[in-house]
Amino acid sequence: MWAIALPDGTTRDAIDDAMRSAGLVLVDLRAAGPGQPRQVVAMTPDRRGAVTFALDPALAYALADGERAEALCLALGAALGVRAWGAIDPALRAHIEATASLFEAQGGS
Repeated sequence: MWAIALPDGTTRDAIDDAMRSAGLVLVDLRAAGPGQPRQVVAMTPDRRGAVTFALDPALAYALADGERAEALCLALGAALGVRAWGAIDPALRAHIEATASLFEAQGGS
């Protein structure tokens, strides 16, 4: 699984544009719930890669999984001007990892 932090102020329109440029298809929209941010879920047409955009007010980020996860992160990063993963401070990295674990525990890919 790969994760990227989205730039501050990333809009839903920008995410939709980035998804199109990366060849992703929207498959689900999830409302925010207790302890879980609003999410936009997309997949590659061949289902070999999936991305969940978590629109958390504290930190917007994307989690990519599957055979094409790295390539998807590179494409999304280019489209959105994403910060480098290594530049994310330890507290934000821990938040992303905890959310990824929660997503997987709930049956996410």
